[in-house]
Amino acid sequence: MAPPFVHSSAVVDDDVRIGDGSRVWHFCHVSQGARIGKNASLGQNVFVGRGVTLGNGVKVQNNVSIYEGVEIDDDVFLGPSCVFTNVLAPRAFIEKKAEYHPTRVGRGATVGANATIVCGNHVGPYALVGAGAVVTRDVPAYGLVVGNPARRVGWSCKCGVRLPDAPRPRCPSCGQSYIVEGEVCRPAPHAESAPDPIPLVDLRAEHAPLLPALVRAFERVVSSGEMILGEEVRAFEHEAAQTLGVSHAVGVSSGTDALLVSLMALGIGPGDEVVTSAYSFFASAGSIARTLATPVFVDIDLNTLNIDANAIASVITPRTKAIIVPHLFGLPADMRTIAKIAAAHGLFVIEDAAQAFMAKTPEGPVGGLGDIACFSVFPPKSRCAR
Repeated sequence: MAPPFVHSSAVVDDDVRIGDGSRVWHFCHVSQGARIGKNASLGQNVFVGRGVTLGNGVKVQNNVSIYEGVEIDDDVFLGPSCVFTNVLAPRAFIEKKAEYHPTRVGRGATVGANATIVCGNHVGPYALVGAGAVVTRDVPAYGLVVGNPARRVGWSCKCGVRLPDAPRPRCPSCGQSYIVEGEVCRPAPHAESAPDPIPLVDLRAEHAPLLPALVRAFERVVSSGEMILGEEVRAFEHEAAQTLGVSHAVGVSSGTDALLVSLMALGIGPGDEVVTSAYSFFASAGSIARTLATPVFVDIDLNTLNIDANAIASVITPRTKAIIVPHLFGLPADMRTIAKIAAAHGLFVIEDAAQAFMAKTPEGPVGGLGDIACFSVFPPKSRCAR
């Protein structure tokens, strides 16, 4: 490794150590007792105070002042004109050397141009201090801070790229994964960082074998100019009714609207009660409230997560008019028991089958087991039992 280089215009005091491969450029002043590691670089007009330590690979840009009491770890980048103080309340006419507050910048951190690090506040490893920021409290490792006073606005990868805002972010540049817990960010173990997580819903994989048919259907609709209703919707309604073994199928704008239309068609309104599951998508209860009726919740069967059919009878009152039965995760609810309860009390049964298209029961497919059934074609919700 080459010996250190010191420009002829630079001033280096006595008892200074500069490591091999380091470079001290024009008009720098390195004060007595300073320690500079290997392969460091001090740009023009840099001041290094008495006893300051700079680690290996440190890059200091032009016009930076690093005062006594500061310690810079390996591979730190200090942007142009950034400043480190060493006294909280300096006075020109009062000696305050005994009040110096130590400051440390951790390995691999970056301090942006014109930033100020107020003494006594430490910058954690691989943190990133934005340009012009004024650091008045410790910056956590991998923290990204900006402003005056500096505030954390995110997390920075070791490679310097901002991480996505997530509990388990993955760097979009280098692929390193992290774990974020409150004000702590740390790299994930290698086993967590290497493979991409398996998605809960992978629509690309599901659509791949159907892609040619989906594209043809899209082209037919665009070519027809019928974006609402039209022949494609009529064909879908006919095929859906045949598949489910029912007389009619009607397309509406969403599964939520299907529930609302069903309640309105059955005359459900103010003063009525509708029994439904305590565990379902918001629309199951929200559509009841939209009609100004009252949702009455029943707990779930822990084995299926569907409504506990045996608990329905206990909540029925003279005002009860209907039961909305969600079939969750492609698993049908106990429709045999529910049908008996509804018949005994003269209640309508609405199947909320948004998550169970084509799911089968001994009595037939869901959708043909109550008075009305509601489905959804929103891709992540249309799941059928296997």
